[in-house]
Amino acid sequence: MDYILVMTRLVPVFASLVFSCVAADDTTRIEVEDNSLGITSIAFERTSDDGASRFDLRGLDGNDVTVARVQLNVGAVDGLSRYFPGRVTGSEIILSRAGADDQHVFSRETEHFQLPAANAPAVAAFLELPSVTRVLAREARIAVQPAPSGERGYWTYPCSGSLLNTSPVAQQCCWTNAPGYAAYTDFYSGSTGAIVLRYYGATYSCAGQYGEACSGAACFWGPNGFSRPSMWVGSGTPRIFTFNDDWACTGNWYTSDPPAVQFADATGTFPTGQGCPGGNDTGAGDWDY
Repeated sequence: MDYILVMTRLVPVFASLVFSCVAADDTTRIEVEDNSLGITSIAFERTSDDGASRFDLRGLDGNDVTVARVQLNVGAVDGLSRYFPGRVTGSEIILSRAGADDQHVFSRETEHFQLPAANAPAVAAFLELPSVTRVLAREARIAVQPAPSGERGYWTYPCSGSLLNTSPVAQQCCWTNAPGYAAYTDFYSGSTGAIVLRYYGATYSCAGQYGEACSGAACFWGPNGFSRPSMWVGSGTPRIFTFNDDWACTGNWYTSDPPAVQFADATGTFPTGQGCPGGNDTGAGDWDY
């Protein structure tokens, strides 16, 4: 099965849901559109405790059995320091589907999140349900990258050094740069054992998510023009590969029969440990991987 990924410009989502909502205690439940997953409704809730917050969205069948789930934990996150040494606060997204292993995504980012469905094929169809996409954007500031429409072209390339840090080596590094969409790098990090995804802000450097002025660690786009990296954790043999007529790159793990390596390793020229000016915290190193 092919999975299609579009990297759109990150824009605010103000679209309102057209479904009826019923709040029970702290949980909101919404009926969803017809789909092939057997999901008839979604239920979501947000909790907070001692500066940490948790958002939980579940896709339920007609018997209220959870078919798929998205969890977002922000604050002190168990396991974060494995991928970002010395860091204990950040975020973790957990993607779950009945009968499949959970997918964990770690990041230093705590305000705005991107979730390309192609990097999580087990839950891709769930993430791309319109009701799910809207709730995640509105309630959790998670931007799901939906399937593209229109003509596709060849927009995947080996990574050049200017896109990357001086260390560590970006293994199997792919650069996707389709016109009209947010560009990004996808590669495997041997030092962390994770697939690393970073979006590129083009003309934005040390700027807010939509290009506005920012100060230090409050910036979304870092000094090299990229978002904070997200670490996609899995088991098996990692591969970065193109899909859908080389329209874009994605990454996944294979427990057996992995495809041949498609992209070369690359070393960058941008120095590590950099931050953005302003404030008491420059965020130095926040955009490193």
